Formats: sequence, structure tokens, C-alpha cells
Amino acid sequence: MARLRRYRGGIIKGLRARSMGSLARVEIKMVGEWDKLRRLTNKQRLIIHQAGLKGQRLAAGSFKAFIKQRIISGTHGYAPAKSSYLSRKIKAGGQNRLFIYTGAYLKSISIVTTPRGNIAVGIPRNISEQPKKYGGGLPIWQYAQVLEKGSITRGIWPPRPLWRDSYLIWGGRARIAIYTRAALKAAYKLI
Repeated sequence: MARLRRYRGGIIKGLRARSMGSLARVEIKMVGEWDKLRRLTNKQRLIIHQAGLKGQRLAAGSFKAFIKQRIISGTHGYAPAKSSYLSRKIKAGGQNRLFIYTGAYLKSISIVTTPRGNIAVGIPRNISEQPKKYGGGLPIWQYAQVLEKGSITRGIWPPRPLWRDSYLIWGGRARIAIYTRAALKAAYKLI
């Protein structure tokens, strides 16, 4: 049986004229955008990875703007704080809105890269400049956790899940998929 070797162009070699009969003189030519296909297949893994990261960055930027806007506008869905608390807060130099005391919480919201290489929005633990600490000496990231989950040990603070609810209202995974698909389409158009 004749063996077909890897073809690079031209007349097929490695086949005997007897076994092929009149097909021994057939010439096969590659027609189409083969160079473009080679570039695409050679770089496909890198293209998908970079487009995925770009989609995550775009989604993270959108979510960061969305959550900051919810905090600033007060559309987080929680009742205003008690008047006794607000008066103490204002006397201490804070603002009269929930989630904003001195503004450090709002300024600390940032886009970070996790150790696994994913992009996330949140309040990082390792902020280079030490932020102002709140009432009981909590760093901002711990203050955010207390707001999100509530606390019994620091007085009865009800949970105010700003991040989870904002993520769901913003669109969650479906919205991230939209940004990632758009980044992939843009990356493949450039090839």
C-alpha cells in the first residue's frame, strides 16, 4: 500500500505510478488563505487568553463604575441610617449617606488581578497607602466585609450586601460573557 507523506506543495511524492494509475500525474494545489489559517492556529491559544483578559478588564471597569454610581447616588436599596447615627457621623466629619463616611471606602474600590490571573473588582487588602481607619480601628477591607455580612460582635449591624446585589443587578456572568465575546470578536477581526 502506498504511504502518503506530509504534503507541502507540488506533485505528490512517495506514491508509485503503478498503484495510482493515471492519478500519478495529478497536481494538488492549496487554494485559499492558508497563511492566515497558519497564523490563526499558531497563535490561537494566546489570542483567546489575551481577549479573555481584555473582556474581563472591560467588564471590571463597567462594574466598578456601576457600583460607585450606586454608592454615590444612594440607589443601593437600603433605608437611610437612623437620625441619631447620622448626627454622630456628621459631627465626626462624615457624610450623611450610607457606605460613605469619609470617602475612603469609595476611593478604595479598585480593579485587582488575583494570584490566578483573573480580574476582580473590590477593596484590596494590600493598599500601598494605609487608608484612614473607621470607628473601631478596622481597615477598610474589613469594614466592607462587616457591611456585606453584618456583625454581632461589633454591635448589631445588619448585613447590607451591596456587592452581591449590585453584581446581580449589573448583569452578573451573562454581562461578563458579553464583554468577553466582544473582545474575542475584535481580536479575530485583527488577524
